Amino acid sequence: MKNETLEKLVNNQTLSRDNLEIFIDSAAKNEYPQTVIASFITGLTTKGPKLDEIKNLVIAMRKQAIRLDFEHGDVVDSCGTGADLQGTFNISTAAAIVTAAAGGKVIKQTNSNITSRCGSSNFVEALGIKLCKTKEEAEQQFKQHNICFVHSPSFNRAANILNPVRKELGFRSIFNFTGPLINPGFPNYQLLGVSSPEMAKNLIEVLKLLQLKHAMVVNAKNPLLDEISVCSETDVYELKNNEISTYSIKPEDFGIKRADINALKGATPEYNANLVTDIFSGKIKGHKADIIALNAGAMLYLYGLAKNLTDGIMQAYLTIDSGSAMKKLEKLKA
Repeated sequence: MKNETLEKLVNNQTLSRDNLEIFIDSAAKNEYPQTVIASFITGLTTKGPKLDEIKNLVIAMRKQAIRLDFEHGDVVDSCGTGADLQGTFNISTAAAIVTAAAGGKVIKQTNSNITSRCGSSNFVEALGIKLCKTKEEAEQQFKQHNICFVHSPSFNRAANILNPVRKELGFRSIFNFTGPLINPGFPNYQLLGVSSPEMAKNLIEVLKLLQLKHAMVVNAKNPLLDEISVCSETDVYELKNNEISTYSIKPEDFGIKRADINALKGATPEYNANLVTDIFSGKIKGHKADIIALNAGAMLYLYGLAKNLTDGIMQAYLTIDSGSAMKKLEKLKA
């Protein structure tokens, strides 16, 4: 059967909003074989989607969300795009726990490993924390801890169908970049780490379209990393009051020594879980704790608990050093 969307991709034509919404809706209803879905993912990624296509793809995916609205968007998330191929431990998820321990309200979107060795969902389960796969589980965890860990495919009908195909394909696709924008809590505050400089410029425009109150898209430069980095400068695209500002930050701005990327390497889910537990308990200090504090500090700033990025980072260090992050982790495990 002829598929208009695939035919357009083959001919390098721009997909309309209707093309994308119809395709994603049909995929969510499991109306396509995996070969068609694989062709769509490959074709759109290879073509290189334009900004309007990225916006419309995000809109189409968000329409398939199973909404969490118990905080009406007044939460923060730190989901990154992944696929930077640097093999770091689960920095953004650790930063989310620190943020919750410091008083932030977090709906942390997670996913299983697709282009990495240890996805955030794998990491959360290895920590011994319940991974939420229903609205009831998410609401209960959030009410108890001011944070919940939501497994993305369980809260998006399209992602549930697309993700197994993405895992089989194995390469970084456009869905790595749109994935962080389908958090079922539709947060008003977001730290979005992106592993592509060009895509970072596009995604801040998408966040503006989605009318977030305060957000940052961050892209570390050397090596490319979807976090605020302790290894190099990080380009920041900040959205506040519907205005976008662009600037760069470096570790030295916050009194932090630069690290080699090898100091941040992770491995299996169990290894990463033990590593973060040792950081929170004070057994491991230095670069690994620094990068968690940098990213948690940004989340606290975005959420409004810190007057600026420097203040947020100081609060994050205090939350780790005082044992509050470890107490939060222990309560989540209990």
